[in-house]
Amino acid sequence: MNLDIKSRVGIVNKVWRRNSTEQLYKITTRTGNEITVTPTHPMFVTNGGIVTSKITEKLKEGEFIAAPRIIKVNTEIQKIDFEIERTKARNANHIIVPEFVTSELARFLGYMISDSYIGYNKNKTSGTTKFTNSNDVLLNDCLNLAKGLFNVRAQIKPRKERPTNKDVIINSIELVRFLEKIDPTLIQRAKFKHIPNLIQKSPNNILKEFIKSLYDGEGFAARNKRAILISSASSELIYDLKTLLLRFGIISQVGTTIGYARNTEKKIKRKYWILTISGKEIKKYNKSIGFTSLQKQENLVHSINLDKIFNTNIDVVPNIFTLFKTVRKLLRLTQFEMGVPRTTYQ
Repeated sequence: MNLDIKSRVGIVNKVWRRNSTEQLYKITTRTGNEITVTPTHPMFVTNGGIVTSKITEKLKEGEFIAAPRIIKVNTEIQKIDFEIERTKARNANHIIVPEFVTSELARFLGYMISDSYIGYNKNKTSGTTKFTNSNDVLLNDCLNLAKGLFNVRAQIKPRKERPTNKDVIINSIELVRFLEKIDPTLIQRAKFKHIPNLIQKSPNNILKEFIKSLYDGEGFAARNKRAILISSASSELIYDLKTLLLRFGIISQVGTTIGYARNTEKKIKRKYWILTISGKEIKKYNKSIGFTSLQKQENLVHSINLDKIFNTNIDVVPNIFTLFKTVRKLLRLTQFEMGVPRTTYQ
């Protein structure tokens, strides 16, 4: 952080390590950020427009601490430098292994993490990849991506138990092996999933395609309320996504609920994590990422155009009323002429 209280990329000139105390503090912010630190770990606070540090054990509940509203990182296009075991079956559905993580591969992986099944049979002699949705635009996009990226045979089939839903089905053990190499959690249960490192290290123009398809598959855009939501049984996936959204300057909030997966016969209730983008932040999402789903994109634009004031209470600079008051008096302005609520500077 520089003298203008802006985060920046710099050279590390000192690293130190010290023994941890027995007692640690866990800080949870209103937007769901969490961090566990020692009692003497400094946090940045502000008073009267002056930013200072305060050790954690001196903080009080309800106090504001500084958090980044945008994260800038150095990234590069990621090379896929692994090989997969090839099957010798005569009727094998062979794949072409991409050389790099492209926008198209990122979008395909977003679909795979959203609402999919990826796995082997019991003997690991075959493998199947499925993406489930009711939106034909998304289904066809996923189908075309699979064919274009991997040159595999794939098809769309309606679900017998729920005809409104359809599956993109790819019967290829080589594709399952490829996805497992990208990230082993892709073939595990939903609560173990997270965002692959190859995606997290990719440039923003590639990252946004992953986020877009993830929200297309699992997200929800409210029509009459300024909110975009996505839920997951994996807390790690939600916190990964929350951090990655900050690369576009999008602030989000984490919450929890109890529910069950829609695509299971056994309606077992579990804890789910919900990530919400609200207020003016949905304008940033629309500008930087958006939806492929026409219905979700229409809902987003409609909510942006609602005749309501945008809520900004999650992105504030606190404790500056004395500074406002001093400026007002120096400029000889009335309270009305300040153009902001009176409680801000009285």
